[in-house]
Amino acid sequence: MSSKVALVTGASRSIGRAIALGLAHHGADVAVNCVPRLDADCGQPDAGEQVCSAIRSYGARALLIPGDPSEANVAKELFDSAVVGLGKVDILVLCASVQYNASYTDITPAQFEHQVSLNFRAPLQLIQMAMPAMAKRGWGRLLTIGSVQQTRPHREMAVYAALKAAQYNLCMLIAREHACDGVTANNISPGFIDTDRNQDVRDNPSTWQQMVERIPVKRAGLPEDIVGAAMLLCSDAGSFITGVNLDVAGGSQLVL
Repeated sequence: MSSKVALVTGASRSIGRAIALGLAHHGADVAVNCVPRLDADCGQPDAGEQVCSAIRSYGARALLIPGDPSEANVAKELFDSAVVGLGKVDILVLCASVQYNASYTDITPAQFEHQVSLNFRAPLQLIQMAMPAMAKRGWGRLLTIGSVQQTRPHREMAVYAALKAAQYNLCMLIAREHACDGVTANNISPGFIDTDRNQDVRDNPSTWQQMVERIPVKRAGLPEDIVGAAMLLCSDAGSFITGVNLDVAGGSQLVL
């Protein structure tokens, strides 16, 4: 991916961080989006700077772009900053998301709006800005990070699951619309991954073990487990792959 430029949302921690580092390791320059307030809440206030330092250690350029894509006009600011700072965006990885675990009857209007803004509105806005230039150059990659929830919603993740399904649907439309332009669009659906988001489960050993036992490979995934699939779909190696949903879930999709 030498000479390519990637913009990765939610890139300071967990899956986004692993993908950003994978892209840099394979030669891409990376615009790293982070939300400093959320990083600080997780006890990692310098997470964005640390990712950028690691990217530079691979000899790639890194640009840190703080900002919450769920807020008005931030998606445009992120994209414009990436283009100004690194020249273009060849690879768009949409990883930032938010979920509120509650029954659909208990989701508040504020929680609903936050999830809609970050999980669907911001991705749509970024796609709208990125696709024309990719198509004009004749090369581009869109990678959306979905979830196994998009087809098998958990009872306490109704809105999150529905929005992941909506993002997947949008990704498939983009794949069809731009297949002849040298632009691919694909979706990765992670299963149960050991990330900050699942820290509450990690803190409860019995619940953690129950979750692991449901996974055919008998372990939780790691953010690094997503990287191989992401590199395939973001590189020339995946040039004949578009409109695909790839479960990276340890076989969870096989369990009835």
